[in-house]
Amino acid sequence: MTALTLEEIHSYYGSSHVLHGLSLEVEEGEVVCLLGRNGAGKTTTIRSIIGLTPPSSGKVTIFGREMQGKKPYEIFRTGVRLIPQGRHIFPMLTVEENLKLALVAAELKDEKMELEKAYAMFPVLKEKRQDKSRTLSGGQLQMVANARALLGPARLILMDEPTEGLSPILIEQIGQSILEMKQSGKTVLLAEQHLQMALTVGDRHYIIDNGHPVFQGTSKDIQANEEVKATYLGVSKKHITGMQTNSC
Repeated sequence: MTALTLEEIHSYYGSSHVLHGLSLEVEEGEVVCLLGRNGAGKTTTIRSIIGLTPPSSGKVTIFGREMQGKKPYEIFRTGVRLIPQGRHIFPMLTVEENLKLALVAAELKDEKMELEKAYAMFPVLKEKRQDKSRTLSGGQLQMVANARALLGPARLILMDEPTEGLSPILIEQIGQSILEMKQSGKTVLLAEQHLQMALTVGDRHYIIDNGHPVFQGTSKDIQANEEVKATYLGVSKKHITGMQTNSC
């Protein structure tokens, strides 16, 4: 089943035209990455899907239902979750209090069981569940953001720059958590600047440049295309030679 389809999306910030006829498709169970330089339109694409920056034209279809014009809370109820850039964790609340906030609108019968699922994926959060979130490392805060999005009937996870500001070892941990989301049956659309991580976890990739879709393909397709890497991603072959990538 197709989880997400964007057809000829045009999105604006005020009078600034950001997305110019963007189309893409994500199949259920895939990890698909949005790649491109800063300001290319990756975050706007995520915001357009979840309804925070509603497209002025085009069609957004999520699990077979047209969603353009819907409010973010209506889109949330279809099983779409957003892990925003910057994480947006409440620093004075404990880890568990931050997670429980995500359950308010989830309408679950067994809150404890749902929390245990999150702790099983991120064991360090169980150890720190009573700690104030302001005491956590950047990587731990990202784990809270990831865990929060997985609570309840999550089906499609939208992730916006989850590795921003993290060390290489924490980036690797975040990549592993994305693979675990996929293994648990979740679909992931990942906007990411860290090319190595994206090529490792992604089944397919869309490259955006100035709001235009300019390339789509697998990790191997990107590795083999020196012109695309240099023109749209700002990297050369030596930066990703020897990288282990997804076999898809």
